[in-house]
Amino acid sequence: MRQDSRQTDAQGNFVLPAIFEFSLTRWLPVELVISQGLYVVVGGVERKIWSNAKREPEENAEFSGRPISMVCEMTQEMKLHRESGSPMNILCTWEK
Repeated sequence: MRQDSRQTDAQGNFVLPAIFEFSLTRWLPVELVISQGLYVVVGGVERKIWSNAKREPEENAEFSGRPISMVCEMTQEMKLHRESGSPMNILCTWEK
């Protein structure tokens, strides 16, 4: 399992860089499933804001190839969203 962490700037912004790994299984007939979870810690309390299963290897395939740029309001509840591919539970909304 791979994990990463980031600190937000003064406005609460952060960036997670793309991760690319080479695998021979990419050319074999296998089902790709990458479990994704994004957690934030605010005031010492950890909260999940993203839960998804990535099923295509292409960058940002979860969003039809569009860059992922979201705004997350911590007072909201997670909701089910389906952009393309698997449905995801998310607390955020996409910036226009």
